[in-house]
Amino acid sequence: MIIMKLKNKNLYRNLPLTRTRKIEHIDEYYPKVLPNITKTISEITKLCFENNISRRKQKKMIHRKLKDEFYSLSLNEIEKRVQITHFNSEVIALNQNTILIIRKKKENYIRKENLFKIVSDLMNGINYVAQYGFNLILVDNKEYELIELDDFNFKFNSKEDFKYVINILQILDSEYYQFKKLKEFYSGIDVHRDSFFDELKEKKCIQIDESKYLYLDTKLFIELSRLPEDYPDMTDSILKDLSL
Repeated sequence: MIIMKLKNKNLYRNLPLTRTRKIEHIDEYYPKVLPNITKTISEITKLCFENNISRRKQKKMIHRKLKDEFYSLSLNEIEKRVQITHFNSEVIALNQNTILIIRKKKENYIRKENLFKIVSDLMNGINYVAQYGFNLILVDNKEYELIELDDFNFKFNSKEDFKYVINILQILDSEYYQFKKLKEFYSGIDVHRDSFFDELKEKKCIQIDESKYLYLDTKLFIELSRLPEDYPDMTDSILKDLSL
């Protein structure tokens, strides 16, 4: 499982965030990040009252105490505390004051045989596109998210290479993206998309009539994502089928 922490806190700011992702800025008052915040404030307030300490100094003491507690937390601890369990979202702490919230699937994960087939096809030079939004048939002003898997520069020279490929495919699957062979995608039933695909890759975002097409950066999945804990990771099983 790839778990990367971004040390450059400015890196994510230039990336296009998709409909399944949002950035939130946090501090010591962010919900659940300091579960004992009320108790801490009460204890300091009581101490100040008993020792006739001024309100101004009391506020400074509370502010300093909460800041110290917050900045003593590791990024892993922040993630655990602010995890949004009832929405099945994955929280990733990009730095001490910034979290990324990613919507994840609750069910309908890709079947093992389909994942195995995609890995085999990629090994044989058959390219795929990952897409999101094309199944929203009845929605006006559609927004489509696309990424060509070739942009990940997959390699197949070692067991670690295969682990990386399988992990990225599962991350895409867990975030609602669907896989389709690139040639089939080019020649859609209603739209021949090859006429704008090169422009889309260059400009990253283009508007056609009422539809908006967003071409995704691989960093969203390499550096800004990971598999959720409850995802049925098939890496070891597929490696075994590949005799690796």
